[in-house]
Amino acid sequence: MSRRNSVESEGVQAVQKQQLNVYTVMLVIALISICMSILLLYLELRQWGSAPWWKTSGGATSSIGRTESTPWYAALPAPRPDNSLWA
Repeated sequence: MSRRNSVESEGVQAVQKQQLNVYTVMLVIALISICMSILLLYLELRQWGSAPWWKTSGGATSSIGRTESTPWYAALPAPRPDNSLWA
Protein backbone atom coordinates (compact mmCIF):
# COMPACT_ATOMS: atom_id res chain seq x y z
CA MET A 1 0.00 0.00 0.00
CA SER A 2 1.39 3.39 -0.91
CA ARG A 3 1.82 6.22 1.55
CA ARG A 4 -1.01 8.22 0.00
CA ASN A 5 -3.49 5.38 0.33
CA SER A 6 -2.54 4.76 3.94
CA VAL A 7 -3.05 8.44 4.81
CA GLU A 8 -6.47 8.54 3.15
CA SER A 9 -7.53 5.36 4.88
CA GLU A 10 -6.76 6.90 8.29
CA GLY A 11 -9.13 9.81 7.59
CA VAL A 12 -6.38 12.46 7.40
CA GLN A 13 -6.34 14.53 4.25
CA ALA A 14 -3.09 15.76 2.77
CA VAL A 15 -3.01 19.53 2.34
CA GLN A 16 -1.03 20.96 -0.53
CA LYS A 17 1.42 23.74 0.35
CA GLN A 18 0.41 27.14 -1.00
CA GLN A 19 2.54 28.65 -3.73
CA LEU A 20 4.31 31.98 -3.34
CA ASN A 21 2.17 34.95 -4.29
CA VAL A 22 2.99 38.62 -4.84
CA TYR A 23 2.27 39.56 -1.21
CA THR A 24 4.73 37.01 0.14
CA VAL A 25 7.39 38.31 -2.24
CA MET A 26 6.70 41.92 -1.15
CA LEU A 27 6.98 40.84 2.49
CA VAL A 28 10.37 39.24 1.83
CA ILE A 29 11.56 42.35 -0.05
CA ALA A 30 10.44 44.59 2.83
CA LEU A 31 12.27 42.39 5.37
CA ILE A 32 15.47 42.50 3.32
CA SER A 33 15.16 46.30 2.93
CA ILE A 34 14.70 46.84 6.67
CA CYS A 35 17.67 44.61 7.50
CA MET A 36 19.86 46.45 4.98
CA SER A 37 18.81 49.85 6.31
CA ILE A 38 19.63 48.81 9.89
CA LEU A 39 23.05 47.63 8.77
CA LEU A 40 23.74 50.84 6.83
CA LEU A 41 22.58 52.99 9.76
CA TYR A 42 24.90 51.08 12.09
CA LEU A 43 27.84 51.58 9.71
CA GLU A 44 27.06 55.29 9.36
CA LEU A 45 26.82 55.82 13.12
CA ARG A 46 30.01 53.85 13.73
CA GLN A 47 31.84 56.18 11.35
CA TRP A 48 31.03 59.24 13.49
CA GLY A 49 32.19 57.99 16.88
CA SER A 50 31.24 55.87 19.82
CA ALA A 51 27.84 55.53 21.49
CA PRO A 52 25.83 57.41 22.73
CA TRP A 53 25.72 59.56 19.62
CA TRP A 54 23.15 62.03 20.97
CA LYS A 55 25.44 63.28 23.76
CA THR A 56 27.79 65.80 22.23
CA SER A 57 30.82 67.19 24.02
CA GLY A 58 30.36 70.91 23.42
CA GLY A 59 31.36 72.42 20.13
CA ALA A 60 28.52 73.78 18.03
CA THR A 61 25.32 75.00 19.64
CA SER A 62 22.13 73.11 19.07
CA SER A 63 20.20 76.09 17.72
CA ILE A 64 21.06 79.46 16.23
CA GLY A 65 21.67 82.19 18.78
CA ARG A 66 21.34 79.89 21.76
CA THR A 67 23.99 78.83 24.21
CA GLU A 68 23.72 76.50 27.17
CA SER A 69 23.13 79.37 29.62
CA THR A 70 20.21 80.93 27.71
CA PRO A 71 16.69 79.48 27.87
CA TRP A 72 15.03 77.98 24.79
CA TYR A 73 12.64 80.91 24.35
CA ALA A 74 15.42 83.52 24.20
CA ALA A 75 15.93 82.85 20.47
CA LEU A 76 12.27 83.65 19.70
CA PRO A 77 11.38 87.09 18.31
CA ALA A 78 10.20 89.68 20.80
CA PRO A 79 6.42 90.27 21.03
CA ARG A 80 4.84 93.33 19.45
CA PRO A 81 4.19 96.31 21.74
CA ASP A 82 0.42 96.13 21.16
CA ASN A 83 0.35 92.30 21.65
CA SER A 84 -1.24 91.80 18.22
CA LEU A 85 -0.45 88.69 16.26
CA TRP A 86 -1.09 90.13 12.82
CA ALA A 87 0.43 93.14 11.12
